[in-house]
Amino acid sequence: MPRVSILRFTKDYETVADGLATFLKEPATTQREEVGKQVIEIEGNFEHFVLADMDMWRGHIKFEVKDNRIEGDDDRETRAILAEGIPGFGEVLFSPTVAFVHKRVETRTRTTTITEHLQDGEVVDKQEATSESDSVYGWVDITREIGHMFNLEREIRE
Repeated sequence: MPRVSILRFTKDYETVADGLATFLKEPATTQREEVGKQVIEIEGNFEHFVLADMDMWRGHIKFEVKDNRIEGDDDRETRAILAEGIPGFGEVLFSPTVAFVHKRVETRTRTTTITEHLQDGEVVDKQEATSESDSVYGWVDITREIGHMFNLEREIRE
């Protein structure tokens, strides 16, 4: 059963984005439009002490804050129908702002080549060469972990 983790807020998306930006060191903010709705992405370094673990939680993260306001009677009716079909999802559908959190991950490819020189079926010389690619960065969803850390997350089971 897949899980969808969503942070939901009662404030407008701009206020939420401003608030979340305070959690990051030197935040970089970008705005875009997605299916006619505004999205603000705030990216930066995050550091937080987790008392339960007695440890520092660090990483380069990105908050993706989405405008989720209802736009008219048709939109409200559609959301109401969806909320009936998915118990507990109404809180998310009727929240004016929703957000997701992603952590940057680094990927490198290491390749080891083993060259053997054979003579009469016996290995007489063996050489290994290792090469490594440049780092490639991607994003992993950590909304659930951040939600638990701040007690904000709403988990939806499908």
